[in-house]
Amino acid sequence: MPSPRVPIVETVLKAWVDAFRAIRAMPVVAVCALVILAVVGVVAWWVSVAVLLNPGRTVLEWIASPTWFALYLINTSLQIVLLAPLAIAVQRFVIRRDVARRYPLNPLRPSYLNYVGVALAINLAFRLPDLMRVLAPYVLTLSVWIEMAIWLLTVGLMIAVLIVALRRIALFAAIAVNAPNASWRGVVPADAGNTFRIMLIVLAIWLPGAVYGFLVNFYFPLSGSPYTRGVVLALLIWLPQLPIISAFAAASARIFMALEAPATTSATSDESIAVA
Repeated sequence: MPSPRVPIVETVLKAWVDAFRAIRAMPVVAVCALVILAVVGVVAWWVSVAVLLNPGRTVLEWIASPTWFALYLINTSLQIVLLAPLAIAVQRFVIRRDVARRYPLNPLRPSYLNYVGVALAINLAFRLPDLMRVLAPYVLTLSVWIEMAIWLLTVGLMIAVLIVALRRIALFAAIAVNAPNASWRGVVPADAGNTFRIMLIVLAIWLPGAVYGFLVNFYFPLSGSPYTRGVVLALLIWLPQLPIISAFAAASARIFMALEAPATTSATSDESIAVA
């Protein structure tokens, strides 16, 4: 049986509506997530300033260094670990209308460990090509052709990881609601057509945040103390991530429900036949 087509516009619109409904229905979760975003944003800014002010290297040299890669990987991993409860709460709200009364940070719960583990594995896999690119100059004497080959390889690997992640995006919602098929092999993978649709959905949700971040960086005043300005800039960029993360989580839940619809209908039909 062919997979149903995941609607693009409907999923995006419903994801944003679900995101704000979830935030309104779970104020404690929203406030805790805002505090985490504020702390992570300010700390990331201060660490970046401390690294970039270290003399002897230009900004581009720092960004291409293993130190910068390690800091970036640690930062993204902390975001995943600390903000996964927000995504889980939103997905449960969308699929089952569960309302979390507190921030569901349960580091020892198997479902939480599974959720975070999958997210960290995908994040690491996506960043491995970057690690290859960063470490290559330290272990090889590179010619122009080798550098070009490494660049093409890293781009190809990133695209491959992205496609795999998009095909299995419903896994996160399945884990969040403890679905019977909440495993890498058990979850229904998106076919080629739905993978393209899911990519458009992700881009549509990501685009407003990207435009907002560009405008803030471009029009933010440059006068005043660089440290104070940096903290304010970090807060302006990070705090709006709350509805964006919630919208991504809601979209994952909507995609999960769309892909699971045939299986649910089939199971219901089988039960009806058995009863009859």
